[in-house]
Amino acid sequence: MKTVLMTTDEQLEMADVTEESAQLLSFLYACPVGLLEISCDGTISLINPMAMQLLLRLDPTPSMNFLTTMAAYSPELRNLIEDYSPNQGTVCEDHRIFVRTGKVKEPNLEIFACTIVKLGRQRYMVSLNDISKQVRQAQKLSEAESWFASLLDSGNDFGLISLDSSGRIVSVNEAVLEQVGFSREELIGQTLDFLQWEVNLEGALSPAEQLALAAREGWHLHEDWLRHQDGSKLWYQRLVAVRHDQQQGDAGEVSGYTVVLREGRRRAIDMHYLKQMLTRDHLTGTYNRMHFYEAADREGARKKRSPQPLSLIMADIDFFKQVNDIHGHAAGDYLLKEFARRCMSLLRPGDTMARVGGEEFAFLLPGTDVNGAESLAERLRTILGNTPMTFESNSLQVTASFGCAELSNEGNVAAMMADADACLYEAKRAGRDRIVAKRAQG
Repeated sequence: MKTVLMTTDEQLEMADVTEESAQLLSFLYACPVGLLEISCDGTISLINPMAMQLLLRLDPTPSMNFLTTMAAYSPELRNLIEDYSPNQGTVCEDHRIFVRTGKVKEPNLEIFACTIVKLGRQRYMVSLNDISKQVRQAQKLSEAESWFASLLDSGNDFGLISLDSSGRIVSVNEAVLEQVGFSREELIGQTLDFLQWEVNLEGALSPAEQLALAAREGWHLHEDWLRHQDGSKLWYQRLVAVRHDQQQGDAGEVSGYTVVLREGRRRAIDMHYLKQMLTRDHLTGTYNRMHFYEAADREGARKKRSPQPLSLIMADIDFFKQVNDIHGHAAGDYLLKEFARRCMSLLRPGDTMARVGGEEFAFLLPGTDVNGAESLAERLRTILGNTPMTFESNSLQVTASFGCAELSNEGNVAAMMADADACLYEAKRAGRDRIVAKRAQG
């Protein structure tokens, strides 16, 4: 056997490399952000403990393929990697992934930020971070700033209602009596449902749900119609703040709630406008991904209580990247807005259309089975393909691929979404500009 002797410089260089590798592994192990190295097909070759913890929250027995594990939550990641042609560079940065966890009736929505960097032909580095707390804090801060700014702009007296721990009214101030027209005797002992107008805004929470949110988060802002004693209604905003046992502080049992009522003199930027900003995609006007997941959870829970069907369409604009590359991003933005406008013109008031990816959209269809979803998808496909879109004298012939699925009696929303995504990608692999549907079983 031949012995290879290294020079002193080579030995020192080898020692430096070993030390550098040890430091790198130490950094990866202690890093508070999830880090993975994957191949182009998603196979994991390196993963740190934080990334493993995050993947275990998605699947108790996660696959050693990152894209397979993420398929039910963010199937577009595979598309982003496949469509990225440069040898190196950022595939996506802080791409938000919405994950539903917890009980079916009380699901938690967790939000991950994912960044993928292409290191070479077959190598990608992925960072994964849980940003749920930061997003919720930013959202609540925006709501609070808007609401308290509106208080400063108003000269109205504010109604104060005190509730006990069960949510029943124990005291009110004079401003409340003037606002609603009821006497103090009529209000004492009632719940907030007594003042609720019978017609609520789309997706509005019940008073009991508002109290539950306040108990969990400390306070809750809401905007809706208030019932007046004479049968009329008035617009109002309310802040529900939780009170704790003073001896135990914030960690103690809920001892009651304080409700601040403000009559609705709407500002240019008020809660309704804020809700639009927080739930709508800024470019297309469709709902955003977060709102879609909340609506899907709500409709999925309703499906379990009622025999009404629930279906989903996933749609992806064909060859969208080519439009950006050939005509520029302005043309791509126009295409997205026009696509959304045409699709929304065919939807019913109770349907939900959301932009869930760059050029990927979802349609949630309560009361519609998969046959109805497939029929709607065909009308959407036709209205897109029959009339070209014109941007700055350029004619854009646009088509889209569609995947349809129905929520089965024993299934869940995540499974329905995975089925619709699988159908969508089957349609794309089969040549695009077509529809693939999966029927519910059982």
